Amino acid sequence: MKILERARKRISKTGKKNYALYLCDCRDLPFEDGTFDVLLNQYLLDILPVEDFIPILLEFKRVLKAGGRIVLVHMTKGERWINQIYEEISKLNPPLLAGCRGVMAQPFLEAIGFKEFQREFVSQFGFPSEVVRGVKTKE
Repeated sequence: MKILERARKRISKTGKKNYALYLCDCRDLPFEDGTFDVLLNQYLLDILPVEDFIPILLEFKRVLKAGGRIVLVHMTKGERWINQIYEEISKLNPPLLAGCRGVMAQPFLEAIGFKEFQREFVSQFGFPSEVVRGVKTKE
C-alpha cells in the first residue's frame, strides 16, 4: 500500500475532515506563494546533500505567509556522550541510520532570512534530534 493511501486511511479513522494530503517534490511545491501559516518538516535535511538545503528551504519559505513559521525536526549533532554513538555510526556505516547524519539547521535558515529562532534538543534512546522554529520575516 502506498504511503499516501496509508496516511489517508489512518487519518480517516479520526473522523476529521479539515485536512488535505499531497504527494509532491519538496523542490517544487504545487502551492501558491504565501499559502501556509506553518510548515512542518521532519527528518529530511539529515538525509539530503548539504547543497540541497538552501534551494529546498527557499521553496519552503516561498509557500509560507509573511510572519509564517517553519518547524524542522531532524537528526542533529549530539550534545551528550551517548549521542556520539549515533555520530560514529553515521560516519562508519551510514546505511545503519538510513544515511542520516547530524545537521544544525539554524545557520541555513538564518542565511535565507528567517528570524526569531527557538531550538530544542531532544535525545531519544541517545538518538540526537533538534526541533528548530523560525519565523519568515514580513517583507
